[in-house]
Amino acid sequence: MELIPFAEKDLDAFLAMCRNMYNSPAVAHSVGPEVFTATFRACLAGNQNVEGRMIVEDGCTLGYLLLAHSFSGEIGAPIVMIDELYLIPEARGRHIGRAILETLSAYYRDKAGALKLECTPENQVAMRLYQSLGFRPLPYTAMVWELPTT
Repeated sequence: MELIPFAEKDLDAFLAMCRNMYNSPAVAHSVGPEVFTATFRACLAGNQNVEGRMIVEDGCTLGYLLLAHSFSGEIGAPIVMIDELYLIPEARGRHIGRAILETLSAYYRDKAGALKLECTPENQVAMRLYQSLGFRPLPYTAMVWELPTT
């Protein structure tokens, strides 16, 4: 399995997978296609805060990964937010998600203070995976204030 940086040729596959992800119980609300495209373009532009990777095995795209980079005053170190981890249905149940998270843990071990992610409580399969790896729920509610764009 490889985590390959997004390339222009990946746009259509990425958009299709985003549509599938955002039409699943894994997410709390819908998102428009213009957001998917903006995210993809930010990854291609080298935005220092977002990183996109295609998940590939034997030349076949199995999914995608979005990482958001920031700093945590609570930890006193950079953190990596696993913003999205999507696997096509045929790739699920093969321990690929576990392998990706273990790869990220090893890569960021001396570069970041924590890996962070969000998961809807209904996604029990993912919750069990995350907890088995050492992720723990935080004792507060995540909130967001989406600001209007001009």
